[in-house]
Amino acid sequence: DRLLVIASREIDTLKTSRQFFELEKRFTESENRYNSLLDSSEEAIAYIQDGMHMHVNQAYMSVFSYTEEDELAAKPIMDLVAGNYHNYLKQFLKSTAQLTTEHSIEVDCIRSDDDVFKARMIFSPAVYEGENCFQVQIENLELQNKLNLVSDKDPQTGLYSRHRFMQELENRENSKDPEAYKFSLLYILVDGFEELKTQYGLLTSDLILKEISGLLQSLVRQDMILYRFGDHSFTLLLESEDSQKGKYLAENLIRSISHHAYSLVENVVPPTLSIGLSMPDISEHVEQNQFSNLLLNEAYQACRDIYENGGNGFLAYANLARHIQASDEISTIDDTVHLKELIVYALDHDRFKLVYQPIVSIQGDSSENYAVLVRLLDSDNEEIRPVHFLKQAAQYGLMSRIDRWVIKQSIEKITRQRRHGSRMNFFIQLSESAIRDDTLLLWVVDCIRETNAKGSWLTFQFNFPDIIDHMLAAEKLIQGLKKINCNIAINQYEDSKHTEQLLNRIPIDVIKLRFTILESIQHNQQDREKLIELNHFAYENKIKIVATRVEEPDLLSDLWEIGINYIQGYSLNEPATEICSEATAPA
Repeated sequence: DRLLVIASREIDTLKTSRQFFELEKRFTESENRYNSLLDSSEEAIAYIQDGMHMHVNQAYMSVFSYTEEDELAAKPIMDLVAGNYHNYLKQFLKSTAQLTTEHSIEVDCIRSDDDVFKARMIFSPAVYEGENCFQVQIENLELQNKLNLVSDKDPQTGLYSRHRFMQELENRENSKDPEAYKFSLLYILVDGFEELKTQYGLLTSDLILKEISGLLQSLVRQDMILYRFGDHSFTLLLESEDSQKGKYLAENLIRSISHHAYSLVENVVPPTLSIGLSMPDISEHVEQNQFSNLLLNEAYQACRDIYENGGNGFLAYANLARHIQASDEISTIDDTVHLKELIVYALDHDRFKLVYQPIVSIQGDSSENYAVLVRLLDSDNEEIRPVHFLKQAAQYGLMSRIDRWVIKQSIEKITRQRRHGSRMNFFIQLSESAIRDDTLLLWVVDCIRETNAKGSWLTFQFNFPDIIDHMLAAEKLIQGLKKINCNIAINQYEDSKHTEQLLNRIPIDVIKLRFTILESIQHNQQDREKLIELNHFAYENKIKIVATRVEEPDLLSDLWEIGINYIQGYSLNEPATEICSEATAPA
């Protein structure tokens, strides 16, 4: 029995010994792998005991401009720190003699060539080759600041980057200072930039974008910060929660960009801007980390609403939210009925309806012109206005069918009116989809031929931003329509220095002014003079001008004095199903 006990003990000792050697082998291998990783690490790391270097890696030597580890082996860490920081470092090392967690200090360090740089030393407890010591990691603050600067700046435009913008929003979100929330956010989108890329190429369009960026930056004051957010979008922080200031700023940006003469490309039609504005609402409960996303999304939604309705304008999200709420209250579409199905059903079963709004002469013209507008009928025969379904129709790819329905019904209607002795003309709005429809022109020719109508009875109007976005396609379609004697109108037009250049490419008979032009002429003499110049130019080129959305009677006298030909607005005449032939409008 005693022999068995001795044998068993020896066997256990042998097993323990083998396990020990196996663990020691694994430990050595792990230590070697660690040292290998340490030496190849890009982080500057050293092991310090009693203020002396035990081991340093290559990155550490590079930071201090040493080539051999032996050069540092005999150097105390104190020799790598500027003299005015010696006492500070001594006190720090003394206070961390029993260090159990990570601590750091910022000091001036000295390279082997006596060059001084700011650094952060991060100390943490460690064991090296069985000895207790400190691990020291060196962060070059000057290099870090340069790297931060690079990430803060957009290399193409020189503006602050999207990264910097999101960081700024995050800082404001985390701030406990109420003043940090007193600002406005503008989301700025360059309209038609994809068309610029197609027309001029990537390199030239990049140069145009850089010029736009420079112009925007030149308009920024001390209480504003401009950032490049996306490919052709920008964000701007305005240190004010006054929505009127945001509105004036946006209008100034829009006006400056659309009037700018670009030096890089000859005869380029200036791009326009769509701008959305949002402001923090501290009374609104927002989940943690959702503040930035909510604020940015609101500004973006307002911007997209402007862009999808022709661009070249400004909208505050607060106004958009009220509009959406009103739309929900007005709309009679049952939520269970998919809007796409409703539109398709209307196209298949003539569930659309045309209404007509007079365009009235204020200069004595006796001809009769009407704007043709479309309504969608719901299941209760209630009329749904275009603002509630056209954007969705475009998303579903149904605008081409709606355009053709409106054109065909309009031609049939005006043919019947003309047979009864009327002298009326119709203004028919065409969508962006119509410009891109290569088969539309021949289809219009067939419609006119089948009804024995005349092209001169019809004025096809295009949104100005759509023409800019699809210049080549628009030019081709418009030239074709002119060959069959149709008239051409530009809708949502805003005064531009490049009007003459545009007219050299596209023959225009009527300019329908964007309502924003009219908002300021009663109190801004400069804007009034610009409108006078535009009207004079139009007169010399036999172009009629229509002022749209004229809702204030006081504005009529100003328009008459300037010489504007025609006006259109709900306060004058609301759209009606039946045509009143007493209204007058452009020939």
